[in-house]
Amino acid sequence: MLRVLILSGGSLVGANILQALASYRQELILIATNSEADIAHLYHFDQVYLVPATKDTLFTERFVEILESTTPDLIIPCRDQDVIFLAEFVVRYPQWQKAAVCGSAPLAQVMNDQCLSYNFAQEHALPFAPTYFAEQAQSLADFLEQNDFPLLAKPVSGFASRQVSLIWNQQSLESAVSLGDFVLQKYIGSEQAVQSFASQIAEQGIPLFYSFEQNKYSFQAFIDPQGAVKANCVTLHEMKTGLSWVVSVVEGLSLSALGKNWAQLFAALGWRGPLNIQCLQDQTSRYWIHEFNGRFTGATAARQILGYDELGLTLQYWCDVPILKRADFGKCSTKQLSSVAVNPLASEYLKNHNTWP
Repeated sequence: MLRVLILSGGSLVGANILQALASYRQELILIATNSEADIAHLYHFDQVYLVPATKDTLFTERFVEILESTTPDLIIPCRDQDVIFLAEFVVRYPQWQKAAVCGSAPLAQVMNDQCLSYNFAQEHALPFAPTYFAEQAQSLADFLEQNDFPLLAKPVSGFASRQVSLIWNQQSLESAVSLGDFVLQKYIGSEQAVQSFASQIAEQGIPLFYSFEQNKYSFQAFIDPQGAVKANCVTLHEMKTGLSWVVSVVEGLSLSALGKNWAQLFAALGWRGPLNIQCLQDQTSRYWIHEFNGRFTGATAARQILGYDELGLTLQYWCDVPILKRADFGKCSTKQLSSVAVNPLASEYLKNHNTWP
């Protein structure tokens, strides 16, 4: 049986991977690491190891112990920090390179940093959303002259739209600029809708529920260990609180051809495994990239249901496991459900023992 080690298995991405591997489960021993015990789906893994946070200096030592104990055939990172860690780890420990589902460390850093992502896109003529940060040559005044309100203020490193703010006047802009680890980015959406909302607040107060999340397009590709782009798909995501709530397959878009070229670029520069490129469409129907990811995502299980089995591709090209034939649901959509319950006895055991068989 193949031994699959999943970093941060308690994350939403970990839950997606667990679900997507269900059909292959009889051939696998699933092992997870996680820094928290109170996560319900952890108890569906065969083995779980409680570890320090990935950024903790003690994590590497603990990780080496786990590798030596479990000897995995496949190592899958779930979170952005896990991707960076694993890409850098296998440089120091090349004996684990073959098992690691990731690419080069420099590209991992690029994908986890909005400033580096923007510079990378500029260097390779990719349509990344106009972005301002203090270290770039362009001045804030020049950026504002080319990109009027509303704007987005977002962390240099982040995920799921956490800590992202909508900036619609000079006062909120000054507050955002004072935050050193944030970038400003052009809002790819209806400026009129934002300004109307601002006027509504002044006249009627703040609605109890509101959001400016737009439907986003996600280009997902899979790059094998030799650097060949083996598969890709484009999905449309209805977003709620930073999560993909409804996912639909879309075909025949120019984004598909664009995405294939982008995937070839990343492959040529050393990326391997899953590649996720998130885009928004402006009022002129132009696509703008706003995020790169070198990992599976919170919609991985949904994509599998819709016919794109990226975990199957991983098993096929990393471990020579035949990919299962599935019904392709084509243009239908699937809803993501994320309600969970915690088993307090099991979580207490994991806290006290750091692992369970």
